[in-house]
Amino acid sequence: QKVQLQDAYLTTQFGRKGLEHAKLNIDLNLQNLGKKAEDAQVECKLYDPEGKLIDICKMTASQLQKGEKRTIHPYFNVQKPVLWSAETPNLYTVDICVNGDISTQKYGFRKIETRGGQVLVNGKRVMFKGADRHDTHPVYGKAIPVESMIEDILLMKRYNLNTVRTSHYPNDPRMYALYDFYGIYTMDEADVECHANHSLSKNPLWEGLYVDRQQRMVLRDRNHASVIF
Repeated sequence: QKVQLQDAYLTTQFGRKGLEHAKLNIDLNLQNLGKKAEDAQVECKLYDPEGKLIDICKMTASQLQKGEKRTIHPYFNVQKPVLWSAETPNLYTVDICVNGDISTQKYGFRKIETRGGQVLVNGKRVMFKGADRHDTHPVYGKAIPVESMIEDILLMKRYNLNTVRTSHYPNDPRMYALYDFYGIYTMDEADVECHANHSLSKNPLWEGLYVDRQQRMVLRDRNHASVIF
């Protein structure tokens, strides 16, 4: 495939009258890796949490030149979206097809805001009860089985925890899909820990390294409904 999807960024814009209407905006970054100009036929499909097809959005990015990068903006209008929260982790499915190549993204509609010193999720005050979690296993080390990841989440749920902090680095990418699915608010943390040497945080020579790790974390995890910090 000459024209490829490089990145997809999904965001929600709610209507003025509350949460009854949502616009799902998709920023698709395309690049032509071929040696001649190519068209990109783009088709996006949105499915509700029950798997029912809601809508299809089709677009054409015409004549991308050799090496050219281009961003297009398909979108969906959704009436009365079923909202995501830790208590109701409802996930929609977004299929993105570029010239026959398909990628799939789970997506949760939710509104996160601060008001009066409090954090609101979908307009309601939330009490965060959480724990730190290290991405490690007592036997397999960093090669954590998915079954162990699920066990961690179920343990949190049994003890009425609704929040996790990925201390002190981003977790395995699969973990965020599980946080989305089971409903765990997530404080995503970049790998910038500097115990016993905090002077690094004030040293301009380290700025590029700090920013690079933070940017990579945000770009990787920003589409996950569970990540709210």
